[in-house]
Amino acid sequence: MAEEQFKFPDEIEEEVPAVKAEAEEKPGIEIEIVDDRPEEDQKNAQPLPEEIVKEIGDDYTKLASDIDETETYVDTGSYIFNALVSGSIFGGVSGNKITAIAGESSTGKTFFSLAVVKNFLDTHPDGYCLYFDTEAAVNKSLIESRGIDTNRFVVVNVVTIEEFRSKALKAVDLYLKKLLS
Repeated sequence: MAEEQFKFPDEIEEEVPAVKAEAEEKPGIEIEIVDDRPEEDQKNAQPLPEEIVKEIGDDYTKLASDIDETETYVDTGSYIFNALVSGSIFGGVSGNKITAIAGESSTGKTFFSLAVVKNFLDTHPDGYCLYFDTEAAVNKSLIESRGIDTNRFVVVNVVTIEEFRSKALKAVDLYLKKLLS
């Protein structure tokens, strides 16, 4: 019987030598790998990553090679805290990621957060801030006493993780629609 030469897709072909080598170490064992699908089906057996991204088709899905790694920071107003959260006294909290500040009651979370908001709004005159408040700790007089522009500061009171997620995604969707239009 004549032995046929068969070309495996690259990802399978890489596995075959290891399997054959293992079989050769054990006398009396023969391994025959057969893929009886038509050759065209074998080549297209798995979707390419680009095809998956296209099929999902939203703004949040992309190849890892296309992810923008430009990191921006918002100065916290404290060199020590900047260094703690970013590794540099000139850094701060991430400017392109969600930052959550958690801790026991009355430990300064709101005080600290409002200082970051003030620094951000002062250095970004066209920017605004969404503030998700889970303790209902922020009111208009507190915001004004910290010198924060109340027209560029949106307070979103949330109680549950699901409520936060829903409201945050609505805000991101609106932002992306405006940005892309």
